[in-house]
Amino acid sequence: MYGTLNFYDDETHVRIYSTTELSALLEQNNFTVIKKGTRRNWYYIFLMPVRIIQSLVTYKKIVGSVFWDILGFAEFVYARKR
Repeated sequence: MYGTLNFYDDETHVRIYSTTELSALLEQNNFTVIKKGTRRNWYYIFLMPVRIIQSLVTYKKIVGSVFWDILGFAEFVYARKR
């Protein structure tokens, strides 16, 4: 979908790392993982109808990022340096 990042768009990408793998890597490098998971921003989910209209007005199409939070497209890892 337009506006969505795709792993295969960049031929230098080797693989996708899970939040578990990234957390382990961070912990091995003196970080404390505070939280990890799938991004579910209820503010963005609630405003999805408005964001769809904004996308249509701005880009003349619906961009993929409008659906990230409801579909679980984006994941995150929050960590703090020890």
